[in-house]
This record gives sequence, structure tokens and C-alpha cells, in this order.
Amino acid sequence: MLEHYLRIYCEEKQGDWAKLLPLAEFAYNNSVNATTGVSPFRALYGFDPVIRYEGETSERVVRVPAAKNRIEAIAKLKDTLEKRWQSAVASQATAYNRRHEPIKFGTGDQVLLSTKDLNLKLPSKKLAPKFIGPFRVAEPVGSQAYRLHLPTHYRIHDVFNVARLEKYTGRPNQEDNYQAPIIIDDEEQ
Repeated sequence: MLEHYLRIYCEEKQGDWAKLLPLAEFAYNNSVNATTGVSPFRALYGFDPVIRYEGETSERVVRVPAAKNRIEAIAKLKDTLEKRWQSAVASQATAYNRRHEPIKFGTGDQVLLSTKDLNLKLPSKKLAPKFIGPFRVAEPVGSQAYRLHLPTHYRIHDVFNVARLEKYTGRPNQEDNYQAPIIIDDEEQ
């Protein structure tokens, strides 16, 4: 949401967008949040600020609520927010669990390894491959990690979380002819 506000301010007002940031912050804090059903101002202070423009007069009398009433209102709001938050979390968990199936690999399966946390010696990380492999699964380590058969020149631990692995499917009609990379002059070929 904040990124969206900044993009709007930077596009239209290239020169003075930084001066408009307090207005963007106010607009965000005064807007109703989809998860909680109230604005951040109401969640924190117990009320939404009233916007008045220069020269505008108000006929109504502003009264300061009693401290006891204020504390009770904030406590009631807190309980409501907690219930809405738990409802939103439960809804999101239900939606996630409906589509999520635990990833399991068998011993000998071929997998690709994510390069996200690997230190590859490449001139450009942006152009580096997202996955390397395929590698064979040696054995499961617990329910969420697997030991892989890695080439000996890889100087990394051979156990990886399933989040860093992807099933290797290969090409259609391709035989299973997995071979470890050949090392020539200390480089994988």
C-alpha cells in the first residue's frame, strides 16, 4: 500500500513529492484496513481524526470524553480487533491449506536446487540460473529436509529444506541418464 502511494506521488509530482509524504501517511492511517475493519488511527487512538479545511467552521460542540469511557471504548475496540484479526488469519490459513500439498521426494528422485542462498561465482547475480542440477536425493532428513548427492567440489552442506528444492521433470521422452558433472581444470563441464 505504501509503495502504491509513493509511486503515485513520484509519478505526478517529481519535484516536491517528499513534502507530500506526511499527507500520504495521514491518508494511509485514516483509511480502513481490510483485515481489521478499522483505520490504524482508530486502532491506536480509539477514534478517526476529523479533517477540517482552512476557513471551515463547525457548528457542533466538541466534547472531550471522560477517561473511563475512553478506556472502556479502547478495550472494547481491542477485543473486536483481535477477533477480526483471528478471523482473517483463519481465513487465510484455510485458503492456503486448500491448495497446499506437502512436497515429498523419494530416495533416488531427481531434484533441482535453488541458487537463492548459494554463492555462485558468476559475473552477474541477476543473470544467474534460478536452479541448478539435477541432483539425486540420497535420503530424507526429518520431514522437511533432504540430503542430496552433490559433486565433491561443491563446498556446501548437502542437506536442504524442501523450500529450496524443486522436482526435476526433464524433457518428454528423455531417458533417465543422469550423470554427475565432469570436472576439468577444477571447473564443472
